[in-house]
Amino acid sequence: EDPQKLGDLSEEEKRMIAAHRLKTNFPAKTYDNISKRAEKALGQFLIKKTYMGYPFLVSAIREALNALPDRLTTSEICELVAANEGADPAVVSRGLTRMVNSIWNYTRNWPVYNQIVGQEVATRPLPIEFIYGMADYLSKQ
Repeated sequence: EDPQKLGDLSEEEKRMIAAHRLKTNFPAKTYDNISKRAEKALGQFLIKKTYMGYPFLVSAIREALNALPDRLTTSEICELVAANEGADPAVVSRGLTRMVNSIWNYTRNWPVYNQIVGQEVATRPLPIEFIYGMADYLSKQ
């Protein structure tokens, strides 16, 4: 009810605190390394890095990768990216949707994405599916 010491916390509360500590103590070099790996993976696509949503996409993949094996919701990813990028979560959400739509508009990107996710995908993935497809791919690298 009202824990007075660490031992009074539930196991779920202890896990939440541990996860928070890991995120806040995460070395900047590791974040930079994950971002570089995400950018390299995105480099396989015909993609315009000048789009406003590109940094959001890189940041979203990084956040998804850090959360594995757990999967964040779209709103959770947008909130984390917004905090990292100093943006509004709604702007991040629109930017991610535009980026995935932009990538999907080039038919030459479809085979690349199919190879990355390991199955044939005929319809445009939702941004969260694309983000986790890339995060899963990077986790296996």
